[in-house]
Amino acid sequence: MPAARDLDPGASPAHFFGAEVRHARASAGMTLAELGALVPCDASTVSRIESGLLSPTERFAVACDEAFPNMNGWFARFYGDSRSWAGPYPGWFADWVKAEREAVILRTWEPLLVPGLLQTADYARALFKAWSVTGDENEVEQLVTARLDRQTIFDRPKPPSFWAVMDEGVLRRCIGGPR
Repeated sequence: MPAARDLDPGASPAHFFGAEVRHARASAGMTLAELGALVPCDASTVSRIESGLLSPTERFAVACDEAFPNMNGWFARFYGDSRSWAGPYPGWFADWVKAEREAVILRTWEPLLVPGLLQTADYARALFKAWSVTGDENEVEQLVTARLDRQTIFDRPKPPSFWAVMDEGVLRRCIGGPR
């Protein structure tokens, strides 16, 4: 079995949460598989959450509270509070959103999908559901809302000029459904 990955709880809320899950699990003398059976998910998902590679779902946090009652609901409280810390976008994308808000001209080339700034809620929802690792409906709706919120840059007094070059297949490809 590979050695446990070193954690940096200060790296992000996901890393801190993962470090606390690992500490609680180790203190309880549980294996990854045993916690996975309680949560329920597989041991590799627990491992990825513990190492900060995968953000937990609300369901996972609530299940951890049930598995570790001595934590007095810490996991669900932390999960709820930490959702707003990084904002609605992943950390790697925050700089791009800031650039979009300040841009005068935006240009994009999309060979496979409608650009995010042009997506409808249903289109974005279908994409996020297809990409979802967790299947968490709340997470999908938060992502859809964040994607549509980006479109408000076109409502400002001097909106950016937006150029999108797309492959014709993007317009013909059915994402989600015909609507």
